[in-house]
Amino acid sequence: MKFVPLSRKEIQSRDDMSFRVKMTQIQLEAICCRLKRPVLIKECKSLIKSKKFKLSSTSKIDEIKKWLLNGWNTEHLLHVNLDYLDGDALRNSLQWGFAQAYYSVFAITLSYFEAFGKGQKSHKAVMKEFSTMIDAGRYPISIGFLAKGGKTIDYKNIDKKARYSSVDFNSLDSESIDSQIASFLKATSERELQKQLKDMKLKTDDNKPRQKFNKKHYDNASKKIGYTSILNLLYRNRIKANYSDIDTYFSDQLDVRKMCLWLKQIVGSCNIVHEFMLN
Repeated sequence: MKFVPLSRKEIQSRDDMSFRVKMTQIQLEAICCRLKRPVLIKECKSLIKSKKFKLSSTSKIDEIKKWLLNGWNTEHLLHVNLDYLDGDALRNSLQWGFAQAYYSVFAITLSYFEAFGKGQKSHKAVMKEFSTMIDAGRYPISIGFLAKGGKTIDYKNIDKKARYSSVDFNSLDSESIDSQIASFLKATSERELQKQLKDMKLKTDDNKPRQKFNKKHYDNASKKIGYTSILNLLYRNRIKANYSDIDTYFSDQLDVRKMCLWLKQIVGSCNIVHEFMLN
């Protein structure tokens, strides 16, 4: 067989794939390392003692139940994938696993919002309110990490000295864990800000589409979308938003079983916070 060397483009493509796979796995694992269930429950108990959680007089029990069942049933699918699928079947399920993860957390969040009189229903409104409540100290610190700001990004409840370009990860080092999560938050925040700036259809003084944006533009865009939280990270990775990167989920380099396990753990940790505070 004649040897045909790879082109520079093919080599670059393989290198890009390896990097995307590595970062996808590191970012999910880092979030899992941050969300330790015993710590979350302890933080929830402390939070309930210090804050007043009063059921809204306008809440509807049927609505609360509907969203809880929706979230639980979707979370169950993640468990089924791990328990009954293997090989290519499990790999093929991963692309939907990201969507299931987001929609499960979204539904349980809606049940919580309904119980306490929050009227938000759209994805953008729920994500914005979720991050606002985190900023106000209404969520446990472990899950309450945020990226804030516009042109300059600041953080809440997470190490601000993040090494954004590093692909090194130590699951036993809290600084390394926060570094990877901060990187994920920053990239997601920047992506959402760019999309919002585009949607705002800003014009130059001579009425041409604006290509460059100043601090004021970024600040206005940030006010519209809110802060970036774990809910934004899950939303970003749902399948609809990632058709351009879908080949990452089918890469042989990806440890699919670990990815599914991490998704299950992240969803379980997010949902137990709302379930605990609803009790």
